[in-house]
Amino acid sequence: MPVFYDPSAPRNISFNDCHFGTKCFQRVTKVKSRLVLKILKLGYNVLLSDVDVNWFRNPLQFLTSFGPGFLVAQSDEYNKTGPINLPRRLNSGFYFARSDAPTITVIDKVVIHAANSGLSEQPSFYDVMCGEGGSNRISDNRCLDPETNLTVHFL
Repeated sequence: MPVFYDPSAPRNISFNDCHFGTKCFQRVTKVKSRLVLKILKLGYNVLLSDVDVNWFRNPLQFLTSFGPGFLVAQSDEYNKTGPINLPRRLNSGFYFARSDAPTITVIDKVVIHAANSGLSEQPSFYDVMCGEGGSNRISDNRCLDPETNLTVHFL
């Protein structure tokens, strides 16, 4: 299993002070997108899966079927009949990103947005890829970044 050390990752983190929503949590979550950006720039595709995501089978065949120009991500909106890409519903804990120019550009924008945000990185993913308030939504399960033509497909 490839392992990457990020020297810019926060230090002195303890379980007691890094719970969901804390400043420590926000700093730690922002490391993920920075590391993904580094790996994409090296020419590797990335399947990011947080440790609290369960797989029932290998998802790669399905995720790669979308082809170039797509970033495929989990939605936080469990909804069988309505839109699953409502504002801030993109889950940055499970996504597949290709190492191509549009994806690298968008992830770079996510990293910059998150660095200037007082929130965790997850809202930055949605705001960059789908526009603030969902202005770049093109269907009930997709958004289109107008600068790069990268489509984000919500699972």
